[in-house]
Amino acid sequence: MDIVVHGQTTQNFRVTVSDAHGTEDYIISDMLVVDEHDIDREVRDCAAMEHFWHQLAIDAELAKDQFEKIDYAQYLAHIEKYAKYYLKGSGEKNPISGTAKDKAAVLIFSLKADQEECATTAYKGYTSEAAAIGLKPKLLEVFREEMYLYEATYEDAQTHLLSLEYKAKQLHAISAAFNTKSWSIKTIAADRRAAMQSNI
Repeated sequence: MDIVVHGQTTQNFRVTVSDAHGTEDYIISDMLVVDEHDIDREVRDCAAMEHFWHQLAIDAELAKDQFEKIDYAQYLAHIEKYAKYYLKGSGEKNPISGTAKDKAAVLIFSLKADQEECATTAYKGYTSEAAAIGLKPKLLEVFREEMYLYEATYEDAQTHLLSLEYKAKQLHAISAAFNTKSWSIKTIAADRRAAMQSNI
């Protein structure tokens, strides 16, 4: 399922949901208006609509969690490993320091990184570490290829994670709005029943 949230104002705020059965556009501002002339239909449909948007929010949260805890976590582990080599190759005394490693990871895997220079520096750290434990190091070309195995830059990975988080928050907000609408519908229906009973 693909969910795209469009617009920033009440007039153009809509959500497009596509799945195997087709694509549907939902104009959120229109859907949140309670039709008091057809309150029976509103009562009948409110639970289903609330559930629909709540489920979309859950799906978006799941997509965010899966990316963050699987793909993004693997990506971070990969870039941290090479950041440590880079720091060691740069002569850093404490290449496992969290802050230094984070900064190096951003530097060597960013869009503007000079991959040749970064790989060469990281290779120095790698060969030094390999020699210390008695391993024959890989060739620089193989090392560089493995280092830049991921096509995504650091900015790409961060942007994707942030967009998934933002979409989940947007859908949670829509779900909450439909929850509020349900309460409004139930209150109107209860008030009307009470008014009808008091006129008997």
